[in-house]
Amino acid sequence: MPLRKNNLKIILFQLVILPFLFSCNSSSSSSSSSSSTVSCSSSSSTVSNSGSYLVKGGFGLFANGGNGVKYGNFELYLMGLIPPSEVEDIVYFEDVTQTTDDLNNRCSDGEWCPIFHSTSKKTLSITQLEQNYGKRAPDSSQSQKSFNAMVMMISKTDLTQSEIVDLSNDVNYFDNASENYGNFAWATGSRASLTLDNLTNSLKDNSTTSYTYNNRDYKIMDNGSFVSVLISDSE
Repeated sequence: MPLRKNNLKIILFQLVILPFLFSCNSSSSSSSSSSSTVSCSSSSSTVSNSGSYLVKGGFGLFANGGNGVKYGNFELYLMGLIPPSEVEDIVYFEDVTQTTDDLNNRCSDGEWCPIFHSTSKKTLSITQLEQNYGKRAPDSSQSQKSFNAMVMMISKTDLTQSEIVDLSNDVNYFDNASENYGNFAWATGSRASLTLDNLTNSLKDNSTTSYTYNNRDYKIMDNGSFVSVLISDSE
């Protein structure tokens, strides 16, 4: 995973299944502000229908919650970490629209509750998915549970010692076997392990930790925590 020098955080991309979907009626209190308070009630219907919905706490187009959200059970199924029996139904919406006032909407408690409108709310079960696309193979009883990966820092200048220490700490935190908020063990519920460091153990020739390839210098840093790559100003 390439990281720029001005961003030393490890980014874990996640598909976030929104956990706070509510169905709202069409009435709203009038207000002089651009935000309105919408009366809403929870929705558990699996019947396709049109309507207006809100997400308590808001949502965005990507990385909702970032590393602060665990993998959803559909993601865990795709990773081979849980059986299909543990996958909840997936709710999705078609023909979604939203106005500026919808985006700025607030619930009665003042929390941000953007609204969106949809002509169709649908529910997709894991049974339907497996019928249409096949079952995950191998299944969770036979799938890989231990993974290796590498963090690569791309920089135009050599890293300072402080930057090396910061990134090494991030790497060690993220692949720690103990469940800590935001790391891989926590995100998977300790169903799998990830190793990012100890890169020197993966080398065919570990007599050196510096390499040149295509006129570019690669260095394994801090006893194998990550790889540093220098690039030119024109890149």
